[in-house]
Order: sequence, then C-alpha cells, then structure tokens
Amino acid sequence: MNALLVAVAYVFTPVLVPGENVLQVFGLNDQGRGINDAGVITGFTVSGDNFVGFVGNATRGYQLLLPPGATDAGNYTFCLGINNAAQVACLVSDLAENSHSFIGSPEGQEGEN
Repeated sequence: MNALLVAVAYVFTPVLVPGENVLQVFGLNDQGRGINDAGVITGFTVSGDNFVGFVGNATRGYQLLLPPGATDAGNYTFCLGINNAAQVACLVSDLAENSHSFIGSPEGQEGEN
C-alpha cells in the first residue's frame, strides 16, 4: 500500500485587539475560540479585571462585545463560536455565578458572509 504524505504549511499572523496585547491563541490574555469561513475570529480577552468578548479580523478590525453589565466587577464574558452569518455565541457570568447566554453580531457585519 502506498501512502501519500502531504505537508501543510500554516502562516500565523499576530493581530491586535484594541487596548490589549498581541492575540495569543492558547495564551494567557487573548484567546481566540472560533473562526468563520470569512476569517472573522471571536474569543475573549482581559479588560481591566474582567474577561470580555471580542470579534473581528485584521482586515475589518476588532470590536469588544460588551453585553449590559459586562464591565461590572466580577462579571465575565466568554465568546466561544461564530457562524458564517457573523452571529457570535457568548456566555456571561456574574459575581454570584449566574450564567446567561447571548448571540450578538459585530456592528456593520450583521448577516455578511
């Protein structure tokens, strides 16, 4: 049996989230958690004492996703996935450990592929 080995090369490009460090997927600060076919990335980052969601890419820029109360002390927003309609699935947890889910879209990108 003959086996065909294919080498695949990936190019990783650092991208900046506004007010934060270089995006570090699997790093300590900024964590990408989803990417759609258009290359739009979602994830979460540290802002002050809280985790907040972000969405975007190097071409369109990045936006923080801040549901009501997201910047209150002890609240956390984790954006975990994005579809091809640019709908982002996020989880919000408060200081009392109450969790809620929401779906949001970046401004100016609703429904774009």
